[in-house]
Amino acid sequence: MACESQQALTPQLVLRCPVSASNRHVRRNIIRGGGLQRYSRIINLSFGMRKTVASTPPIRNLLAFLSACCIAASVLAYIWSFFGAPVDAIFPWGIPLMLGAIVQILPVYVLEYPASRAWFSFWKELMRDMPTWVAPCARILSLNFVAHLVWFALHTRWGVPEILDGQYVLGARGHVLKVISQAEYLTLSEAELRTFSALLIYFYFMHMTYWWYRRKSFEPPAPI
Repeated sequence: MACESQQALTPQLVLRCPVSASNRHVRRNIIRGGGLQRYSRIINLSFGMRKTVASTPPIRNLLAFLSACCIAASVLAYIWSFFGAPVDAIFPWGIPLMLGAIVQILPVYVLEYPASRAWFSFWKELMRDMPTWVAPCARILSLNFVAHLVWFALHTRWGVPEILDGQYVLGARGHVLKVISQAEYLTLSEAELRTFSALLIYFYFMHMTYWWYRRKSFEPPAPI
């Protein structure tokens, strides 16, 4: 069989071509390119990035479920903060939740590369592929977090309510900004918890909707 054109060949057909000095580099490039395409398809299929899949694959189900559980925990902390929640006992649980939200960004960035390099415009475009209710909910949740953050910043001067030498104070980087009362300390601590919870709710909502609804269409993979 003659090997006249590199474009006309596939990794399967090129193996049948006679080896010669003129087509040896053609064979090598096509086989290498076919292997990379096949590897990319394996990765995308493992995360369910295909429109023709009838149901969400297990790994995407799991990530969406974990995100939903984290949303529920964050909503509980948010509501509890209005009813005298034990803030000092709750905050340590927020650390793994925040770490989980950050860790989930990594596979999204990798799977959507190179579009994810422009992070904010990428999410804006991503919202267009989601159900119509996702974008308004995301805006409401982000505005809710910003509103809490602004209120907290205005009332604390970017400090943190804490107890120092038996006194309730607003501290920032080891400096005391203001001595406050116990009632002020409790109010600002609860506001801090609400702000933190609002951020987690927004993060995990974005993760949950991504893993549940996001699909990426491509040609059916070649047999392996």
